[in-house]
Amino acid sequence: MKKLLIIVLLPFFFLGCTYKSILPQKTQALIPSDANKVILLSEIASDSLYNLVFDVLFKKGFRILYSDRQLGYLYTDGKLIKETILMRMDIKISEEKGLAKLVGSADWSVAPITYSDTKPLWKKASKSGDGVPDFVYDNMVLILEEIPHKEIYFVKE
Repeated sequence: MKKLLIIVLLPFFFLGCTYKSILPQKTQALIPSDANKVILLSEIASDSLYNLVFDVLFKKGFRILYSDRQLGYLYTDGKLIKETILMRMDIKISEEKGLAKLVGSADWSVAPITYSDTKPLWKKASKSGDGVPDFVYDNMVLILEEIPHKEIYFVKE
């Protein structure tokens, strides 16, 4: 039990209670405090956007756990992004009013210390005011901002 408590509290120790965003100030100003998704509109065709997102995630070291080009769906496995914090992403790409629409969200968990540890318990990343959920949400935003887009929105859904 003591080991489990240490594992759960470790990410909060590394990030501290006063998390300072890794996003540029201009981007921070656009994100509402309860945002948990990113919506990106692009003039790139949806199938080309799908390929581009797949490549960006792969180059960032994410392993694609599930993908369906026809449905425009990408789901990554957990990737270690800081000491003991895992991040995974869920991306849906569709067409809307002549533009490709990407809806992205992220989850976070504490990384297992050993193979015998239980599976990670995943939680939603968001701009909640807490260190770890904010840190993971900010990482998702940085990744998705690399994708050429016409408009980007940060929303709670």
